[in-house]
Amino acid sequence: MQGTYTTESILDILNAVITTRYIVVDVVYFSVIHSPLPPPAMADFQAGLARFQYQIDFLASLGATPLTTTATLAPAEDPAALSRIRVATGVVTTAMFMTATREFAELGQPTLAKWMAQLATREAESGERSREASGNPISPSAFETDLFLYTKDGLDALRGLGLIGAAVRPLPTRVEMRAWRPPVRG
Repeated sequence: MQGTYTTESILDILNAVITTRYIVVDVVYFSVIHSPLPPPAMADFQAGLARFQYQIDFLASLGATPLTTTATLAPAEDPAALSRIRVATGVVTTAMFMTATREFAELGQPTLAKWMAQLATREAESGERSREASGNPISPSAFETDLFLYTKDGLDALRGLGLIGAAVRPLPTRVEMRAWRPPVRG
């Protein structure tokens, strides 16, 4: 029996992608407040938060809304897991952007495909930095692995990591993200 493949809708793809941005901000923020960082690294963190906020604003301007408004990460329970979660989240979100790029190309949406490719590139760069910071070797792959058929499959992977599911607390709002000023250590 042969199955059929149809792309997700434009809005379904955008909603999945914006959801990852909120989840990543949550993971990165808790990674920082539970890890000592010298001032130069904190400056990188602040720049990253600004970049994520711009990405969220951009995706929202296209009509995207997050599929969840609650977070399940409980960093106080297992701060050592944050490094592994940060690396795994980078792999999943990079793969989701690759999937979104392909789906937008298949839908005849070259501009959206271009924007998703740009997001995938930024996310891959962040993923490499997370791997380096956690002591994991850089992947020797010449090409990134295409993990998902649909972007919603990436959301399932984030559920598997425990990042989407039972609510622990609300995800940060735009105002809260802009107000965050984690303590500088060092």
